[in-house]
Amino acid sequence: MLLSAENDSDTDKYKGNRPVSSSNAKIRHLQLPLPPELISEIFVHLNYSYDNISSEGTRLVSQVCSLWREIVLAEPGCWSSLTMSLSQEDAAEEASVLSTWIARSGTRPLSLSLMCHNDMETHPILPVILSAAHRWYDVDFFFPAPFFAQLSAVRGQLKLLHRLEVGESNASRHNIDTPIVDFAASAPSLSILELRLSPDRISVPWSRISDLSVSWIHTSELSSVLQKLPNLAILNVQSAYPLPLRHCFYSRNSPFVLQNLHTLYIATDAVADWLHGLQLPALRHLLIEAKGRTDLISDLLTELIAQSRFTLDTFEITSKQVRDETLIQ
Repeated sequence: MLLSAENDSDTDKYKGNRPVSSSNAKIRHLQLPLPPELISEIFVHLNYSYDNISSEGTRLVSQVCSLWREIVLAEPGCWSSLTMSLSQEDAAEEASVLSTWIARSGTRPLSLSLMCHNDMETHPILPVILSAAHRWYDVDFFFPAPFFAQLSAVRGQLKLLHRLEVGESNASRHNIDTPIVDFAASAPSLSILELRLSPDRISVPWSRISDLSVSWIHTSELSSVLQKLPNLAILNVQSAYPLPLRHCFYSRNSPFVLQNLHTLYIATDAVADWLHGLQLPALRHLLIEAKGRTDLISDLLTELIAQSRFTLDTFEITSKQVRDETLIQ
């Protein structure tokens, strides 16, 4: 369970919903092999040793001993990253925990991963995160549509937002009347975007995006969104739904160029649908995990290489259907 103010044995250090000072004077008589400030930095980095946003490091080290807990309570950086799965039954407790966590983070930029798989209209956690929106740096929100409607209130306040991962619950995803997710429409620092919803369902500063990951979208949507990304450098395509080639956006007569794309990773059943006519002159790293339509991959790779004239530093492919002679060519 995440730490809360009510469960702290050191509640005298946490008053008025204010973070504890990180001053060494607050940590007295510690018989430790390293200076407290160095141990604090180690504890902060524990949360970033995982692949995604995590609060696991803070939770674990705070339970080791009272001395480590005192250091954790005194370091705002230990509280600037949080992962939480939301529920209707524990909504009040979750809001209380998050409020405590954010308060302890001081003025640090926030990394938040919040997930709600229930079709709820609202949650008491929303006002808490909205109040700290100016500190969002790396956020992963998987919410029902009504949550995103409330997040629109912070549009224009997200000056620090650097990375955004966003997805909708199943019920929201198939509702044609669902409003556009627009809370990050004018985020000036946003450059990394991971989508688990249709690109047509979100408004972001597309021209600033340099790193895009997409999953569970139609290949026609992927083809369309690539037009909006002149500065795209990294593209990761997961679980795209295939289209018949006759409906493909690209054609052999109408090539489309992504001038700055240097890394392309594909793990999808729909490798064939959107690679036709794509030119990638700056491509250096190509990684393909081909799950379907593998009979077309050889010809498409040959076409892609021929029309782009790139030189690869890294080439990995997982497919039993690609001919060895094609790879040699």
